[in-house]
Amino acid sequence: MSKLQLLNVFVTERLSAAAVEIFGAVEKTIAEYQEEICRSAEENERLRRLLDMVIKPEIKLHRAGRSGSVFVIIGSDNRSSGSHQYNPKEGL
Repeated sequence: MSKLQLLNVFVTERLSAAAVEIFGAVEKTIAEYQEEICRSAEENERLRRLLDMVIKPEIKLHRAGRSGSVFVIIGSDNRSSGSHQYNPKEGL
């Protein structure tokens, strides 16, 4: 083999090795990003549920005037699915 051919083989091998190394680093980085995306999605879902509990509670208690009556509103938002009045002096 001539010196030019040897140089060509050497450069080709080095470039191939560098390409494999770069590809491995890219694969590792992508895997790390995918893990971070998964963790972020789980955290977002947890925070969304927490926010829903704060903004749209399932049960709301409202005191009405001096009678001591308590209104229990059951629902997942401001449009309640039902309303029941409880007077602690009389029971349900």
